[in-house]
Amino acid sequence: MPETLVPRMMVSGDFDGTWRLYQASLRRCWVPAALLALLWSGLLGWLMSTLSAPDGQDDIYQLIEQTEAVLASANFWRVVLAACCVSTWLFCILIAIIHGVAVGAPIGLGAASAQALRSFPAALAAAAVYLALTSLGTVLFVIPGAWLWGMWQLWPAVLIAERTGPTMSLARSWVLMRQAWWSATTLTAVVTLAAVAIPLVWNAMAATFAMLAGADARAAQYVALVALGMGGALTAPLLPAALVAVYVAQLHRRAPGV
Repeated sequence: MPETLVPRMMVSGDFDGTWRLYQASLRRCWVPAALLALLWSGLLGWLMSTLSAPDGQDDIYQLIEQTEAVLASANFWRVVLAACCVSTWLFCILIAIIHGVAVGAPIGLGAASAQALRSFPAALAAAAVYLALTSLGTVLFVIPGAWLWGMWQLWPAVLIAERTGPTMSLARSWVLMRQAWWSATTLTAVVTLAAVAIPLVWNAMAATFAMLAGADARAAQYVALVALGMGGALTAPLLPAALVAVYVAQLHRRAPGV
């Protein structure tokens, strides 16, 4: 293992360590985080406009028919696939930036973007394997899927920090997660829920305030969408911070044997 991968500052793989790393990295992460939030809130806005009745009076049966038509559309799945690919690149940028902060060697947005772009094909392959196998395990037996999800969850941090391929990143994650499954999986699960719940709360509050201010339903929807995007931009670095915190903590705990 290259010496530069040994962290030069202590980062704990717990809630406190994640929060401190998130705070230390946030000002460097706002561009990819905002783009990630804009991507998915924009996709949601496009979907909302597609499913809304022209006269503004949404009928449940009409919405069901529209939803079925959208889900059967190849164009919809092409858009979703493209969004997932761009999201993977942006997520890797966040990992690169946060890892630089964690090891005491911060890098700029340009360097992080280039590093993520070089790792992009491997990241797509690792993500495909990860999602396919954990989803299969979840559908068939649930518990094996959860176990695999926890054991392989560090692959983005490994792939970016150690510049490995997809197979090695999954294998290294497995090694690092030994004897840390419960604590690390609890951390990332709670952080993921928080990262999703906070923007949704903002969304609901914004919609409520807009309606109370006299906005019509369509205007309230878009006000809520803006709030969702703003909340998503703030919470997008939370999961990458948790993954990096667990990664460097486990690496430090196991060094120099790993």
